[in-house]
Amino acid sequence: MKKLAVAATLALGIAFYAQTSGAQAPVAGDSKGTGQTAPASPRGQTQQDPPQVSEPELVGAVYYLESPGNLKPLPRQSVTAQGHPGFFGAKGVIEIPEPHASFRIKAGADMKFVIRVPNGIDPSKYGFYRAETRGKRREILIAKVGFHSTTQGSLPRDVSKYGESSYMYTLRGLDPGEYAFVANFEAYSLGIDPQ
Repeated sequence: MKKLAVAATLALGIAFYAQTSGAQAPVAGDSKGTGQTAPASPRGQTQQDPPQVSEPELVGAVYYLESPGNLKPLPRQSVTAQGHPGFFGAKGVIEIPEPHASFRIKAGADMKFVIRVPNGIDPSKYGFYRAETRGKRREILIAKVGFHSTTQGSLPRDVSKYGESSYMYTLRGLDPGEYAFVANFEAYSLGIDPQ
């Protein structure tokens, strides 16, 4: 049983590392996968500067874009990685303290979040996951080890440039529940409530 727990923890570490160091998320206007937007082709038109947007103050923090220019910070929490053995295998999870996020928003069509990404960091390092409440904490399932080993990746999100140093993450069709952006063993969590 101890071997299964060690295997689950190892699988969790590998899966988490792979997700936070994998391929870059597609960035609007980035045809080469560099994380930079390509300059527009002039074709006889004068190139205009993009409109000024209000970027986040803190680098690496996650903000909810409630309306244009209105950024609300999501609370930051440290997370732990755990391996849980079972009869037919084990699972690796990320645990977030407290059963529910304090930051709540109503379910809606598109939800937009903004992150001022540190220089040289791939914007896809910020994964977005659904969490399940387990007693006094929330868990994000990352890997299962057993007859069939599986890993769970980040939920789909569209990533586009936002200002000079930030990226906007657009999420669509999210059901009510607990969610979190996770990077570098920190979670920026939120809860989505029914309309």
